[in-house]
Parts: sequence; C-alpha cells; structure tokens
Amino acid sequence: LKIEEYQSTLLEGKECIAQTDIKESGELLRTYIQHEAKFREKLQVLLKSIRSAEASSSDLEAMMGEFEGGHLSPTGIVDTLAEKGALIQRIETVKHLEKSGIRYYGRTENIDIWAKEEVYVLYLNELATQTNSSVNFLMRLKKGFTENAEVAFYVKDCSVAPRGQQDIDRLNKICQYKNGLLIEQDVAAKVGRDLNICLVRIMKPAPCTQLPHDRADLVLRCPVSFSISETGGLAGCSSKPKDWKCSKCKTVLQYGFKTGFCYCLTCKVACEPKETQYRCNEEEHGIEFKPYDAEFLPSELAKIKSSNRINVLILGETGVGKSTWINSFANYINFDTLRSAIKDSKDDPIVAIPSKFTYTKDGKTQDILIGKEDPNEKHEVGASNTQGAKTYPFKVGSAVVNLIDTPGIGDTRGSKQDDENMEKILSHLTYYDNLHGIIILLKPNNARLGIMFKHCVQQLLSHLHRDAANNISFVFTNTRATFYEPGETLPSLRKLLAEKNMGIEAVPRNTFCFDNEAFRLLACVLNGIKFETDVMDIYEGSWTRACEETNRLLEHIIHGTKPHVVKDTISLNDARRIIVGLSRPLQEFASTINKNERAVKEALDEIKALGSEAKSFEGKLQFEGVTLEQHQLAKPRTVCIHPDCVEHIAVGKDMIQQPNYTRHCHPECYLGGQGGVRPEVPGDPKLLKCWAIVNNKCRNANCGHHYTQHMHRTYDLHQVKKTFKSNDAERQLNTKLTEKQKVEAEKNNLEKLGAEFKEEGRYIQEVAATFAAFLKIYAIIPFNDAMGDYIDTQIQQEREKSDFDGKRAANIAAWTQYKGEYEEQRKIITEAMDKVKGTDQGKSCAATDVKDSMQKAFKLKHFGGDIKAVYKKIEEQKAKMPQYAQGPTRRLKPNSKVKPAKSGFLRDAWKYVTGT
Repeated sequence: LKIEEYQSTLLEGKECIAQTDIKESGELLRTYIQHEAKFREKLQVLLKSIRSAEASSSDLEAMMGEFEGGHLSPTGIVDTLAEKGALIQRIETVKHLEKSGIRYYGRTENIDIWAKEEVYVLYLNELATQTNSSVNFLMRLKKGFTENAEVAFYVKDCSVAPRGQQDIDRLNKICQYKNGLLIEQDVAAKVGRDLNICLVRIMKPAPCTQLPHDRADLVLRCPVSFSISETGGLAGCSSKPKDWKCSKCKTVLQYGFKTGFCYCLTCKVACEPKETQYRCNEEEHGIEFKPYDAEFLPSELAKIKSSNRINVLILGETGVGKSTWINSFANYINFDTLRSAIKDSKDDPIVAIPSKFTYTKDGKTQDILIGKEDPNEKHEVGASNTQGAKTYPFKVGSAVVNLIDTPGIGDTRGSKQDDENMEKILSHLTYYDNLHGIIILLKPNNARLGIMFKHCVQQLLSHLHRDAANNISFVFTNTRATFYEPGETLPSLRKLLAEKNMGIEAVPRNTFCFDNEAFRLLACVLNGIKFETDVMDIYEGSWTRACEETNRLLEHIIHGTKPHVVKDTISLNDARRIIVGLSRPLQEFASTINKNERAVKEALDEIKALGSEAKSFEGKLQFEGVTLEQHQLAKPRTVCIHPDCVEHIAVGKDMIQQPNYTRHCHPECYLGGQGGVRPEVPGDPKLLKCWAIVNNKCRNANCGHHYTQHMHRTYDLHQVKKTFKSNDAERQLNTKLTEKQKVEAEKNNLEKLGAEFKEEGRYIQEVAATFAAFLKIYAIIPFNDAMGDYIDTQIQQEREKSDFDGKRAANIAAWTQYKGEYEEQRKIITEAMDKVKGTDQGKSCAATDVKDSMQKAFKLKHFGGDIKAVYKKIEEQKAKMPQYAQGPTRRLKPNSKVKPAKSGFLRDAWKYVTGT
C-alpha cells in the first residue's frame, strides 16, 4: 500500500480512527516527502561528480545502500504500514457493519436512541478484538428482524469517542432501548448463550418416564434453510442436516419412530414435533427460535434413520474400575497411540465419567481429576463411586455404542445397599429391548474364592435370565502386572462357574485383558505431570495392546453372540419379586387352610354324633375357623428356631399351637430387603453377615446354636378366629325347615366348605410349585425352594411339640403327604416349562404364568382377600426407583487399530458398527 493511499484511507475512515493516528500518518507522509526530495538532490550531485571523475560507482552504491537501509526506504515504509494494519482492519470492519445495516458511531457523532421505536447499541472497548464475539452476535441479532421493522442497530466505538461513566459501565455489552428508555443492559448475556450449537425449544413439554425403544437422534435441516422454490422466501441457513439439542440441558433430542414424539432423556419430557422451535448455529439464522413449516416437517422427520445401537451392560465389584474402564474404552477406540491421545485431548479430552485418583512421586501426592463433576459419581473410599445406573452413549460412524455404567456390588455400606443398587440397574434396563453384551469386570489377582468374591459374582448372576449366559464376557482390568493375562482369578472363576452349573464358560473367546493405567497416565499428563521417555514407551505399548483388545471385544459382542432380550431378565426379576413377596404368606396360608380342613372334619364328626338333636346343633350353625393377619415388627430381628429356644403356645378355644420364638439373638437386624436375607427361611447363608453370628454360631451365651438354626423376621402373621358361613346356608337355615332338615343343610354346608378349603389349599400349593419351577428353569442361579424348605420346617416343629392332644402323629403325616403332593406338582410344572424353555413363547408364557398365578391367588373365595392385603403391604415398602439417566453423546472417530481389516468377517462386523 502506498503511503499516500494509506493516508487517504485513514482520512476516509476518520470516524473510527483516533486523531493521534491520523496526525501521525500525516507526519509520516511529510517526512517521507522531505526525505525523498533530499535524496533526489544528493543523487543529482553525485551523478555529476561521477561524470567528472570526482566520484566513483562505489560511492553511488554506498549512497543507495544507505537509503535502502533506512526506516524511510520503501521496505521500511512497508514494514511501518504493516504495523498499522489494525487501523485498516478497523476501517474494513466499519464498512462491513454499515453494509449490514448497522450504523457506526465513532469520534464525532452522537447516538440517537430515539431514531426508532427499538434500538440496540453495542458499546465497544476495542473494535478489532471484538470482531468475533460481540459484533458477530449483534449481526446475528439483526438477522431476526425484517428490513422494514422499526428497529435500529448501532455500534458505539468507545476507543475513539469521548465516553462518560455510563459508557464505561456498558463496555462490550449490547444494550436494548425502547422509545428511548433502557430496558436491557446486556442482551447477549440474556439470549446470546450457546450460539455455537443447534438448539430446540420444547414449547409444550409433557412428563415422560418411559422411553420408546425404537428411537434415534433428532437430525433435521434447519427450518430457515428452505429455498425460494420450497417456501416462497429466501433461504438463510445451509441445507445440511444437523444434530439438535435441548435448549435447557443441551442433550441431543431423540425421535420415536412409532410414537412420532420428540424426547429429551435428561429433562424426561416428550412433545409433538410441531410443538418445537429451532435455532441453528449459523450466523444467517439470527438468534430467534423458528418453528418448522407444517408442510415440510413430516417429510423431514421421515428422513431420520435409525442408528445401529450396541447396548453393553458393565457390572463388577466395587472398586474394580468400571467408570475408568468406560473412559479408557472410548479413548482406545478414538486414538491409535497414547501420544496422539495426549496431543488431541488438551482442549477437549474424551471423558464420559469424571475420574479422580491420587498420584504420588517422591513422597509427594497430587489429586488427579479429569472430566467435569457429575452428581452420579461420588468419590468416597469403600463406597461405590457410581450412585445409580447411567448410560454413556458414544457415536461411532452411524452407530451408537451405549455403555451402561452401574453401581458396584460389594459396597461397604452393606448388603442392603447392594440390593438397592441391583434394583436401580434392573429399573434402568427396562428402557432397552436388547443387550448385546454383559461385561463383568474382574481384578486379575483373586487366587481364592473369598466370600466377597463369591457374593459379588453370584449376586450379579442370580438376577440375570439364563439366556443371558451367552452374552456374558469377563474383562480383567489392570492386567499389566499379570503380563496381560487373567492371572490367578481365572481358575477361581472357572471353579465357581462349574460348581454352580451355570452354563457359563470363561474361555479365551469371552475373556479380555485391559490395563486402565494407560488412561490414568493420560489423565496425569493432562493435569501437568511429566514423565520420562522410557515410562512413556512402556505405557505406549500398553495402549497399543488395549486398542487390539478393544477390537476383539467389539467383534465378540457384535457378531459372536445373539442379543439378549431384556424383557426376559426383567420378567425374571418381576417374577422373583412376586415370589419373594408371596412365599412366606402362601406358606402360612397353606398351614392355616390345613388347620381349617381338620376343624371342619371335627365339626362334621360332632354333627354325626348329635344326630337329630336340633337344639344341641343350634350352637354349631356357625363354624369358627382361623385366618391370618399381618403385624409388622417395629424392628426386624434374627431369632433362633432350635427346639431349646422355641416354645409352643396353645392359642384360642381350639388350643391351636403356635411357635413362639423367644430367643431374639439380634433384636435389630437390617440385612433384609430385595435380594437380602429372606424372612422366615431357616439357615439363609446371608445370615452369616448378621451381628449375632460369629464363626458360624450365635455369639449369645444363652443360645450358641449354628446359624442354620436361625432365621430373619420382619413381620408376624398372627392367626385369628374367622367365622365361615355361606350365603346359601344362611338362606336355608332361615326357612321354615324341620329341625332334621336344618341339621342336614348345615352338614352339607360344612362338607362344601371343607371341599372349598381343600381346593384353595391345592391351588396355593400349585402357585408355590409354579414359583419354584420358574426360578429353577430360567434363573442362572435360582433361589432355594422356599415352600419346600417351609414344609420341612413345619414337619420338624410338629416333631418338637408336646403331644398333649394326641394329634402330633396325624399332623406329621398330613404335612408329609402335603410335601409329597407338592413335590409331584413342582416336578410336573418343571418338566412342562423345561420342554419349551428355549422358545420365545415358552419364556413369555412362564413369566405370564407367575403373574397370573398371583392374580388368581388374590381371587380365592375365602383367603384371596387376606393374601392380597398381605402382599399389598409388602409392596408398599418397596423404595421408588430412580428414572433413566444418560450422559451426553460423545462422537468418536475409530482409529486404525480398531478398524478390523484382517478378514471379511471382521470387516462385516465393523461395517455393522460404523455403517460404513
């Protein structure tokens, strides 16, 4: 740029240029002109001297060198003007603003805030440095208004204009005036956030707790992108489809194909697509949210494609490193090497779950934290860091890999916390149709099958449907110390699986070895810690191995197994909950019905003895039997059931003997709950955790019996008298019948009542057998047979009673016969279920049978209402489960080590994941 042109440009843009800068450029021009004149004069003199041989050409070269090396030489002037480039940029920016319809106010003019009904003013501290923020926002703001609107947009450049205190207070802010009055001092702070992402405003949100399984991310064109031919107006934004996020929580919205609704998983709301407004991240859009044209919305929604979804459940013991492994897994997919992960993660590391640990060197410790804080993660020693089940989606190509993080099993807060955690997991799984993989994380150094190890593995497997066995993979963490092998844990694991006959193998195809330490080193580096080259090389090798193992794990999950139908596991646990809740009441009712049957038989014997003595019979017209009422204990307790610690009390007119558990070995025992110690089950292994049990025996001096002679109690079922009389008998006895006819009618009534009791007892027996058969067939590790155990306990208690009424032998014989009938019924049902257990119809019918059996039990004529009342009280005690939780979707770019290329099989597997 010539110096004259530079001066001319500054004078043209003098409104935005400080007077000192204009004066300085004028001085520069005058100095240069004077310098050039002197140079010309000296040059003429020198040339004459050369012609007269008074000077040589070397003198000319020296003079030219002196001129070209000075600050006023052409080169020096170019350098000087380059330093003044910011001034030229200011002038260009002002021209751009004026061309966009934004009035610029600089050195001399004053703003007219009354020029229009509504005026927006940007008070700039420095024009050039604000070009990419405040100015851009003001230009986006203007896009939202038509050319004819009564709105004006101004920029006041406070770097060149005189400014008062008000101007200082408003620096770098956009103020809004209406009819000359200030109504908003910082418009950008109010409506200008998140302009770099595409947002959707849900106008009429409706609460939504159940999401459809057939859904995909909401990917649409911006409604402002349609051209003249489409809308009759000018297109503002590009026509490229965009991912749209909720304006409140910034989570990607999803669209349900069958429901036709839009869903926000984080806000837990749904809405019709027509009740949404959009704002994309392009400048042409402006800042306003725009609705979709009703004519084009249906066709655009129809273009949304369902993503391939790979759902993987992560399970494991507390402290095994589930959250860290999920972070590591995502990084192994995205980066070829550890060094590339360090290079590309400085600004935006791939961290789905915040990770925190302590780094120690030379005796000095430093807390390492990577990722943003998450209320679902709680970093406390011994407790599970993850507080509830949460899905972390990773988009790989056109596929979404959902890694489902879960609370750890074996929480130091106790088995009750474990049970609550398992319920949270099962509640979360109801949002999925299929599970492609179930990963159980293990440490590689468990040489022995300790109680905690057994508990953790069995607790996990006991809640999974048998069909899920094929989807289980065992992933060993921190295996660098065991040479990237499963270590001593594998033999222990195989022994446990074999002992329980689970139908699960731990073999090379479903065992995988990782080392989370490589990711921890990445976290340390991102926290400013430096490592020697040899250390980096070691972990670089670990990273490479992890990438290869990630590839193998993905291949196994995608093509090595058939997806597990989640509803099978959910149905299993629904059935289990019903079974656990009803087992004890059904057992007690079965016992009560037997007593009523015997009472009816005794009443009939008396009627026969009375003959036709009607008056004596009048006292027998109403039959008094017994039923059960639930009485919740103030505090759950552990009691001893050994004969030495139990007394039997004769209750009521008929002297019905009931066991009275007088030895309360642990008066306040809180080991119960879903999946905990089962109430009224003698010798439940989980009683080993009870305070009263030490070295398998009771610590109380007055007891001292083995834990198998103890049981857990949360409520009592008290036997109470109940009068049984049919409506038919009532009507008959009120008619004018002969005394003999009255006797005969009551006899028939009692016989009918006895038959009904027997039928209800038989049905309760069938329900219990259905429960036992279902868990035996479909659970990987079934519960014990609750009814069978109960019958054995009843027989034992009858043997321990005193035979004051001479009925002990008959009672034992009755219970023994009852057990035989029950075992036969369970065998028949088990065989029937076993024949169809491999079919979808068989599994569906089995789960339905359990629920149907429960409902039929509630409808029993004499005891149904009492059973339902007991079960209702049990259900009311269940804690409310948390709703579905999901983290933000992270996009991954598969690295070269993760892309299978060795065989057609592997290539096909990867095509399925990435859609490429």
